[in-house]
Amino acid sequence: MTVDETKVDTEESKTEGKGKTKAAFEGHLEKFAAVLKRQPDKKAKKKIPESALDELIKDLYKEEDETLMTEVKSDIKALSNGYINLNSEIAKKQKELDELIEKKQKEFNEQAQKVWNKIDDLPARLTRYKDAFIASAAEGLKDK
Repeated sequence: MTVDETKVDTEESKTEGKGKTKAAFEGHLEKFAAVLKRQPDKKAKKKIPESALDELIKDLYKEEDETLMTEVKSDIKALSNGYINLNSEIAKKQKELDELIEKKQKEFNEQAQKVWNKIDDLPARLTRYKDAFIASAAEGLKDK
């Protein structure tokens, strides 16, 4: 093969390659037109009908609305979990407080009992106090 023959073969191969590429391009363009249900036309200046505008705007903000709804849903879930944790923590602390109150009351009772044991005839004194209190209350009722 001469140099000239090689050049001719190479040019024919390029032409064949271009033809295959163009045929594939046209095939894809045909499929694209089928999807669009019309031929794509850059030159055609079209307007959307007013009736489609509301739907267009709705679609435009739909994603934003969905994102916001997802965020609110997540926030409510976090709030709910926070409330559950709060109640759990309060219950735990309330139990600790109740145990502390009981412990301190026992300590006071033991300390008070030691003092009462040092006082002679405390039950009689307690009885006299109750009797005096009842009498005082009865006098108050008579005055009214």
